[in-house]
Amino acid sequence: MTITVTHSTAADGSFSATGATAWNASHTLSGTIDIANGGTGQATSTAAINALLPTQATNSGKYLTTDGTNTSWATAGGSPGGSTTQVQYNNAGSFAGSANLTFNGTTLTAASIAYKGATSGTVTLTAPAVAGSQSYVLPTADGTAGQVLKTDGAGNLSWTSTLPSSPPTSVEYLVVAGGGGGGCAIGGGGGAGGYREASSLGVSGSTNYTVTVGAGGSGSSSSSSKGSTGSNSVFSSITSNGGGGGGSNATPAGVNGGSGSGAAGSGTVGAGGTGNTPSTSPSQGNNGGNNAQAPSYPAGGGGGASAAGGNAVATPASTGVGGAGTASSITGSSVTRGGGGGGGYSDITGTAGSSGGAGGGGNGGATANAAGSLGTANTGGGGGGSGGGGSPGAGGNGGSGVVIIAYPDTYSALSSIGVGLTYDQPTRSGYRVYRFTAGTGTISW
Repeated sequence: MTITVTHSTAADGSFSATGATAWNASHTLSGTIDIANGGTGQATSTAAINALLPTQATNSGKYLTTDGTNTSWATAGGSPGGSTTQVQYNNAGSFAGSANLTFNGTTLTAASIAYKGATSGTVTLTAPAVAGSQSYVLPTADGTAGQVLKTDGAGNLSWTSTLPSSPPTSVEYLVVAGGGGGGCAIGGGGGAGGYREASSLGVSGSTNYTVTVGAGGSGSSSSSSKGSTGSNSVFSSITSNGGGGGGSNATPAGVNGGSGSGAAGSGTVGAGGTGNTPSTSPSQGNNGGNNAQAPSYPAGGGGGASAAGGNAVATPASTGVGGAGTASSITGSSVTRGGGGGGGYSDITGTAGSSGGAGGGGNGGATANAAGSLGTANTGGGGGGSGGGGSPGAGGNGGSGVVIIAYPDTYSALSSIGVGLTYDQPTRSGYRVYRFTAGTGTISW
């Protein structure tokens, strides 16, 4: 047998042995082999593995990882996020704590539970399978069997005896037309839009009902033309007529409408327009005020939903005020609508313009040449007449109308609302309320 171990020099421990008799148990190899030559360069197993691993200095507590080619030390896990008891979750690759979901070692508490990205879902509350009791706090019921929880859409739950699954059989309504525009040059006040309200109108499911919100009429900018009449408002079979446009100096007579307009100040006698035209029952408006003659020639006020427009008085000179509107609480709070416009200033004797009627009526121009004030939007208020003078301003535009329906919230919501309609839903306890403020279209359940 021949064993040959070769080193570069004799000092490295090189030797040769030839033949079986030249090698026996009394011969021993000793020393270490360095890493470059396939060894560890160490004499113990612990020292040997430490020599092969990446340096451990400053890496206490870390774990060995690989990128597929090389090994290195890395930090295990990450620091907890949030405050004590908060449940951890992945926040863009880092730990975070949820203030909404906490666990104290015994009780898991969720401040709120929401479904995201779904239109429906179910929360199941299950009593624990251990002795004892489990309590869930819900709104107090009134003791009636078969009630269900409903939401008001603002995070509040309450009990109701029936689900809103069927359409109503009748609704409350308020239909107010657009107010008339004010007249020019000692202009008469515009008449309020027709005002119709009732506590019951029969409706049925799967039927389309027309809704139209009337626009206010334009105020006159010329002494020879009257203000424009407001547009009608409609709900189903109910139509409210636009308010009459105010008379102007050269065409002084008022105009008929839901409420009639006031007559303009002029050397020609002028009567206010007739309200409730065309006639409905019950009445939807009132007459406008008449003008007066020498020496002041003041204008009359537009008619309102509850009162006629004021007549002008020659001596002592006074301009007619706008007729008062009517208050309604159909939306859950009292709002007055349908005020007539006030008559404009008379430059002949300096008679002041008058105020519009409560409920959105525009004021008459207060000084020479002053424009009339606008009727308030969605009240059907008449526009104020402009003041007289060498360069009279325009009469105020009439306010737009409104259509409102309301019915108990035990019935279903509208299933279809035309895209041409602008609306909102005021809060009234126990009711669904729809307030349409512009446009035309159909609605249905």
